[in-house]
Amino acid sequence: MVSDLIRAEITDETETCGRLTPDECTRFALLLYSAGTETVAETPGGNAAVVLAEHPRARADLVRHPDIIPKRRRRAPPLRSTVAGAGSMDDPRRLAARRGHPEGLEGPPAHGKRGGATNGRSPTRTGFDVWRSMQHHLSFGYGIHFCLGAALARLEGRVALEETLRRFPTWDVDPGGVTRVHTSTVRGYREVAILV
Repeated sequence: MVSDLIRAEITDETETCGRLTPDECTRFALLLYSAGTETVAETPGGNAAVVLAEHPRARADLVRHPDIIPKRRRRAPPLRSTVAGAGSMDDPRRLAARRGHPEGLEGPPAHGKRGGATNGRSPTRTGFDVWRSMQHHLSFGYGIHFCLGAALARLEGRVALEETLRRFPTWDVDPGGVTRVHTSTVRGYREVAILV
């Protein structure tokens, strides 16, 4: 991919054809590296560990039926907002544009909610249903802003979760040993104390 970036020819708004500068290539490569490592580490790591500890029946279903892991809904996606092309986290373009209930859920409409909140989570549903398939979530973006590493992230998340559940089918989380990550972009944990 870095080789493709170096060779890429880009036509700007003045119809001038050129290539990315070494600095632009480096910055883009660093963006891909950080986006791929932080998000993938959070999904099967702290986020899944905490959610599945809170929902032991759902975890037991995944242990008994690992074939449903690839179809599982991303209950706690690692990014706080995924609408690419918008400016700061407070940019109004990062909010749902219209009222509606994704996937036919009940509860307050998604209007005015940020990226992760528009993924069909409903305050009227208290359980975590691993059997429910959600095909149209926004965790990986949408359209031309769809995540470049989505297929790899899904593969890494599936393998990590399958292997974790195979080796450790049950666990608890020590509430006193949980520390959240505090950033403007990533949702997750710096530390999760697991009791097996």
